[in-house]
Amino acid sequence: MHAGRLCAFRSVADRQSIAGVHLRTVVTTRGATAEHARHSFGFVQAGSDPRLVLEDPAIDAVIIATPHGTHANLVVAALAAGKAVFVEKPLAVTRPELTEIAAARNAAKRFFTVASIGVLRLMSKRCARASPAYPVAS
Repeated sequence: MHAGRLCAFRSVADRQSIAGVHLRTVVTTRGATAEHARHSFGFVQAGSDPRLVLEDPAIDAVIIATPHGTHANLVVAALAAGKAVFVEKPLAVTRPELTEIAAARNAAKRFFTVASIGVLRLMSKRCARASPAYPVAS
């Protein structure tokens, strides 16, 4: 697992204590990595197929922290599935992808937010303790 993505997972794990937030499903391109994240951070299930998240009516929101070239398709699919979306930057890598995302957002009943992995790190108490450069989020 890429170190930056590990901090994103840690940020998610830190959010477990927020009322109403439950870590349900983690998906990575490799099942072993997903299973490791499931075990480490308390997700209910793990897998390598995004449909595990997109087709699950119990999941309201998703965090997309994947390779840049996959962001646009996953954002569009998640919005179409009725999920709220938090995506690491960049939102897209081409102008046509941005146009597709804008159309998906305009048709969606949910929202999406774009942030850098640095913001995810700032949100993570564990990563903040590991690196004094990142203050602990309150």
